[in-house]
Amino acid sequence: KRYDEIAASVDASAELLTSSAVANLSAVDDDASIFDKSIFQMCFNLRLLSIKNYEIKYLRPNKLARLSKLEILTLTNNRLKRIHEAAFVGLENSLVELNLDSNHLEWIPTRPLEKLKRLRRLSLSQNRIRHLHANAFFRMSSLSILDLSYNYLSRFDENAFSGPIQSTLRSLQLQNNELKWIHFVHLLFNLRALQELNIDFNKLSSPTAYTKLTLQNQLSDDFNQLSRQKFILQDVERSWNG
Repeated sequence: KRYDEIAASVDASAELLTSSAVANLSAVDDDASIFDKSIFQMCFNLRLLSIKNYEIKYLRPNKLARLSKLEILTLTNNRLKRIHEAAFVGLENSLVELNLDSNHLEWIPTRPLEKLKRLRRLSLSQNRIRHLHANAFFRMSSLSILDLSYNYLSRFDENAFSGPIQSTLRSLQLQNNELKWIHFVHLLFNLRALQELNIDFNKLSSPTAYTKLTLQNQLSDDFNQLSRQKFILQDVERSWNG
Protein backbone atom coordinates (compact mmCIF):
# COMPACT_ATOMS: atom_id res chain seq x y z
CA LYS A 1 0.00 0.00 0.00
CA ARG A 2 1.35 3.44 -0.92
CA TYR A 3 0.41 6.83 0.43
CA ASP A 4 1.18 10.32 -0.83
CA GLU A 5 3.61 11.70 1.71
CA ILE A 6 2.80 15.20 2.88
CA ALA A 7 5.20 16.91 5.27
CA ALA A 8 2.99 18.85 7.63
CA SER A 9 3.76 21.17 10.51
CA VAL A 10 1.47 21.58 13.47
CA ASP A 11 0.37 24.95 12.12
CA ALA A 12 -0.59 23.59 8.71
CA SER A 13 -4.10 24.18 7.46
CA ALA A 14 -6.84 21.84 8.68
CA GLU A 15 -7.79 21.02 5.11
CA LEU A 16 -4.27 19.78 4.32
CA LEU A 17 -3.92 17.54 7.35
CA THR A 18 -7.41 16.10 7.43
CA SER A 19 -7.33 15.12 3.77
CA SER A 20 -3.92 13.40 3.87
CA ALA A 21 -3.02 9.85 4.80
CA VAL A 22 0.48 10.71 6.03
CA ALA A 23 1.63 13.43 8.40
CA ASN A 24 5.19 14.08 9.51
CA LEU A 25 5.32 16.47 12.44
CA SER A 26 8.64 17.66 13.80
CA ALA A 27 9.93 20.47 15.94
CA VAL A 28 13.05 21.53 17.76
CA ASP A 29 11.24 23.57 20.40
CA ASP A 30 9.38 22.35 23.46
CA ASP A 31 5.75 21.72 22.51
CA ALA A 32 4.36 18.97 24.71
CA SER A 33 0.78 20.07 24.02
CA ILE A 34 0.80 18.86 20.41
CA PHE A 35 -1.99 16.33 21.06
CA ASP A 36 -4.23 19.04 22.47
CA LYS A 37 -4.21 21.16 19.32
CA SER A 38 -7.64 21.24 17.73
CA ILE A 39 -6.21 20.76 14.23
CA PHE A 40 -4.69 17.43 15.29
CA GLN A 41 -8.04 16.18 16.59
CA MET A 42 -9.49 16.59 13.08
CA CYS A 43 -7.05 14.19 11.37
CA PHE A 44 -9.52 11.34 10.99
CA ASN A 45 -7.94 9.82 7.87
CA LEU A 46 -4.33 9.52 9.00
CA ARG A 47 -2.73 6.14 8.40
CA LEU A 48 0.85 7.14 9.17
CA LEU A 49 1.77 9.64 11.87
CA SER A 50 5.34 10.59 12.74
CA ILE A 51 6.05 12.96 15.61
CA LYS A 52 9.73 13.58 16.28
CA ASN A 53 11.80 15.90 18.45
CA TYR A 54 8.99 17.08 20.68
CA GLU A 55 9.14 17.17 24.48
CA ILE A 56 6.45 14.51 24.91
CA LYS A 57 7.51 13.13 28.27
CA TYR A 58 4.11 11.62 29.10
CA LEU A 59 1.70 10.09 26.61
CA ARG A 60 -1.72 10.86 28.08
CA PRO A 61 -4.93 8.81 27.74
CA ASN A 62 -7.28 9.02 24.77
CA LYS A 63 -5.24 11.59 22.84
CA LEU A 64 -5.16 9.35 19.74
CA ALA A 65 -8.69 8.01 20.09
CA ARG A 66 -10.00 9.69 16.92
CA LEU A 67 -7.29 8.21 14.69
CA SER A 68 -9.06 4.90 14.19
CA LYS A 69 -7.41 4.32 10.78
CA LEU A 70 -3.85 4.84 11.97
CA GLU A 71 -1.54 1.96 10.97
CA ILE A 72 1.95 3.31 11.67
CA LEU A 73 2.88 5.52 14.61
CA THR A 74 6.38 6.91 15.16
CA LEU A 75 7.19 8.82 18.35
CA THR A 76 10.98 9.00 18.28
CA ASN A 77 13.38 11.28 20.11
CA ASN A 78 10.74 12.79 22.38
CA ARG A 79 12.16 12.09 25.87
CA LEU A 80 9.10 9.95 26.45
CA LYS A 81 9.21 8.36 29.91
CA ARG A 82 5.63 7.40 30.77
CA ILE A 83 2.74 5.99 28.72
CA HIS A 84 -0.75 5.88 30.20
CA GLU A 85 -2.47 2.50 29.88
CA ALA A 86 -5.23 4.19 27.81
CA ALA A 87 -2.80 6.07 25.55
CA PHE A 88 -3.57 3.90 22.52
CA VAL A 89 -7.34 3.73 22.92
CA GLY A 90 -8.89 3.94 19.46
CA LEU A 91 -5.94 2.21 17.76
CA GLU A 92 -6.64 -1.31 18.99
CA ASN A 93 -7.78 -2.66 15.62
CA SER A 94 -5.68 -0.55 13.25
CA LEU A 95 -2.10 -0.02 14.46
CA VAL A 96 0.41 -2.50 13.00
CA GLU A 97 3.70 -0.70 13.62
CA LEU A 98 4.87 1.34 16.62
CA ASN A 99 8.26 3.04 16.84
CA LEU A 100 9.27 4.40 20.25
CA ASP A 101 13.02 4.64 19.59
CA SER A 102 15.29 7.19 21.28
CA ASN A 103 13.17 7.98 24.30
CA HIS A 104 13.60 7.64 28.08
CA LEU A 105 11.48 4.55 28.77
CA GLU A 106 12.83 2.46 31.64
CA TRP A 107 10.51 -0.54 31.34
CA ILE A 108 8.24 -2.24 28.81
CA PRO A 109 4.86 -0.40 28.76
CA THR A 110 2.92 -3.66 28.91
CA ARG A 111 -0.51 -2.35 29.86
CA PRO A 112 -0.94 0.10 26.95
CA LEU A 113 0.69 -2.27 24.45
CA GLU A 114 -1.45 -5.30 25.21
CA LYS A 115 -4.50 -3.51 23.82
CA LEU A 116 -2.98 -3.34 20.32
CA LYS A 117 -4.36 -6.54 18.82
CA ARG A 118 -2.91 -6.05 15.32
CA LEU A 119 0.54 -4.75 16.26
CA ARG A 120 3.16 -6.66 14.27
CA ARG A 121 6.26 -4.52 14.70
CA LEU A 122 7.45 -2.85 17.91
CA SER A 123 10.70 -0.91 18.24
CA LEU A 124 11.98 0.23 21.64
CA SER A 125 15.59 0.74 20.62
CA GLN A 126 17.76 3.35 22.35
CA ASN A 127 15.76 3.67 25.54
CA ARG A 128 16.77 2.99 29.16
CA ILE A 129 15.25 -0.44 29.69
CA ARG A 130 17.23 -2.59 32.14
CA HIS A 131 14.96 -5.56 32.82
CA LEU A 132 12.23 -7.53 31.07
CA HIS A 133 9.59 -8.45 33.63
CA ALA A 134 7.36 -11.52 33.50
CA ASN A 135 4.57 -11.37 30.89
CA ALA A 136 6.13 -8.23 29.39
CA PHE A 137 4.42 -8.86 26.03
CA PHE A 138 1.43 -10.83 27.26
CA ARG A 139 -1.73 -10.67 25.08
CA MET A 140 0.23 -9.24 22.11
CA SER A 141 -1.15 -11.82 19.70
CA SER A 142 0.28 -10.50 16.42
CA LEU A 143 3.80 -9.28 17.29
CA SER A 144 6.40 -10.66 14.87
CA ILE A 145 9.27 -8.14 15.02
CA LEU A 146 10.68 -6.80 18.29
CA ASP A 147 13.66 -4.45 18.58
CA LEU A 148 15.15 -3.96 22.06
CA SER A 149 18.64 -3.00 20.91
CA TYR A 150 20.76 -0.24 22.45
CA ASN A 151 19.21 -0.39 25.90
CA TYR A 152 20.71 -1.35 29.27
CA LEU A 153 19.23 -4.84 29.46
CA SER A 154 21.17 -7.00 31.87
CA ARG A 155 18.59 -9.70 32.58
CA PHE A 156 15.04 -10.79 31.91
CA ASP A 157 12.50 -12.92 33.68
CA GLU A 158 12.24 -16.45 32.32
CA ASN A 159 8.58 -15.77 31.56
CA ALA A 160 9.18 -12.43 29.83
CA PHE A 161 8.08 -13.91 26.51
CA SER A 162 5.03 -15.83 27.69
CA GLY A 163 1.73 -15.71 25.85
CA PRO A 164 0.85 -15.67 22.12
CA ILE A 165 4.21 -14.06 21.27
CA GLN A 166 5.74 -17.53 21.58
CA SER A 167 4.16 -18.55 18.29
CA THR A 168 4.30 -15.20 16.42
CA LEU A 169 7.71 -13.59 17.10
CA ARG A 170 10.07 -14.05 14.14
CA SER A 171 12.77 -11.43 14.78
CA LEU A 172 14.32 -10.40 18.11
CA GLN A 173 17.00 -7.70 18.29
CA LEU A 174 18.99 -7.64 21.55
CA GLN A 175 22.30 -6.20 20.36
CA ASN A 176 24.18 -3.50 22.27
CA ASN A 177 22.84 -4.28 25.72
CA GLU A 178 24.46 -5.44 28.98
CA LEU A 179 23.44 -9.11 28.84
CA LYS A 180 25.87 -11.40 30.63
CA TRP A 181 23.95 -14.66 30.25
CA ILE A 182 20.87 -15.94 28.50
CA HIS A 183 19.12 -19.21 29.14
CA PHE A 184 19.00 -20.11 25.46
CA VAL A 185 17.10 -23.34 25.92
CA HIS A 186 14.17 -21.72 27.68
CA LEU A 187 14.16 -18.56 25.54
CA LEU A 188 14.49 -20.07 22.08
CA PHE A 189 12.54 -23.24 22.66
CA ASN A 190 9.54 -21.21 23.81
CA LEU A 191 9.82 -18.76 20.90
CA ARG A 192 8.84 -21.39 18.39
CA ALA A 193 8.57 -19.06 15.37
CA LEU A 194 11.86 -17.23 15.97
CA GLN A 195 13.98 -16.97 12.81
CA GLU A 196 16.39 -14.17 13.63
CA LEU A 197 18.20 -13.36 16.89
CA ASN A 198 20.85 -10.65 17.24
CA ILE A 199 22.90 -10.54 20.45
CA ASP A 200 25.92 -8.62 19.14
CA PHE A 201 27.88 -6.36 21.50
CA ASN A 202 26.74 -7.79 24.82
CA LYS A 203 28.78 -9.34 27.64
CA LEU A 204 27.85 -12.96 27.08
CA SER A 205 30.36 -15.58 28.08
CA SER A 206 28.31 -18.76 28.48
CA PRO A 207 24.87 -19.67 27.10
CA THR A 208 23.34 -21.75 29.90
CA ALA A 209 22.47 -25.29 28.81
CA TYR A 210 22.85 -24.21 25.21
CA THR A 211 24.05 -27.60 23.98
CA LYS A 212 20.53 -29.02 24.36
CA LEU A 213 19.09 -26.85 21.60
CA THR A 214 19.42 -26.58 17.86
CA LEU A 215 17.12 -24.46 15.72
CA GLN A 216 16.56 -23.18 12.23
CA ASN A 217 17.57 -19.64 13.06
CA GLN A 218 19.99 -16.94 12.08
CA LEU A 219 22.08 -16.01 15.11
CA SER A 220 24.41 -13.04 15.25
CA ASP A 221 26.69 -12.96 18.28
CA ASP A 222 29.67 -10.83 17.25
CA PHE A 223 31.87 -9.24 19.89
CA ASN A 224 30.79 -11.48 22.75
CA GLN A 225 33.01 -14.02 24.52
CA LEU A 226 31.20 -17.11 23.31
CA SER A 227 32.97 -20.03 21.73
CA ARG A 228 32.27 -19.89 18.01
CA GLN A 229 32.28 -23.70 17.86
CA LYS A 230 29.08 -23.81 19.90
CA PHE A 231 27.16 -21.57 17.51
CA ILE A 232 26.51 -23.59 14.39
CA LEU A 233 22.86 -22.65 14.01
CA GLN A 234 22.11 -22.08 10.37
CA ASP A 235 20.52 -24.71 8.16
CA VAL A 236 19.61 -27.12 10.95
CA GLU A 237 16.19 -28.05 12.21
CA ARG A 238 14.81 -27.07 15.59
CA SER A 239 14.88 -30.03 17.93
CA TRP A 240 14.66 -30.69 21.63
CA ASN A 241 17.25 -33.09 22.97
CA GLY A 242 16.41 -32.63 26.64
